[in-house]
Amino acid sequence: MALPAEETNYRDYPEAQAGPAEVVEMPVAVELVACSTLENEPGTQEAGTEEPGVQQRVHEYATRATQAASQALNTATETASQALNTATDAARQSLNTATEAASEALNTTRESTRRIYQQARTRAKVGYSHVSESSREWVGITKRSAKLVKRDYPLQTLGAIAGAAFLCGMALRIWRARNS
Repeated sequence: MALPAEETNYRDYPEAQAGPAEVVEMPVAVELVACSTLENEPGTQEAGTEEPGVQQRVHEYATRATQAASQALNTATETASQALNTATDAARQSLNTATEAASEALNTTRESTRRIYQQARTRAKVGYSHVSESSREWVGITKRSAKLVKRDYPLQTLGAIAGAAFLCGMALRIWRARNS
């Protein structure tokens, strides 16, 4: 059996293309395959007649298998690292997108709140101005009417005031009598 070339790529061997879970067992499996191959070679099964080159070849097979397993492990580690980096980048991008969306929603909410507050304030000013103006007009009309009634009907006005005072006095007396 011919030995593989010195610069052996682990991808040339199906055993070396195992997944990450199988990589740990690979050197042992390759060494067992190498030993069983050497046992089948002529002249290696007789007790004490092992050729000095057989042990060397077993050692070379084991070394190459270990190197292939190491390369496979390194590749698996790099692939896992790249996948982790990709997942981390995707998570960061999602977080940034969510943060931007939340910030946008917050800014929109602040702007809407500010606009609604300004509208309510403006409406309150307009409403207050309207009520104030209406009250002034009503007070002015009432004053003019009172002056007119006082000027035209002085005795009737005095009588109405006295009657209202009498009724208020009677109402207070009745209220006090009931509450005491």
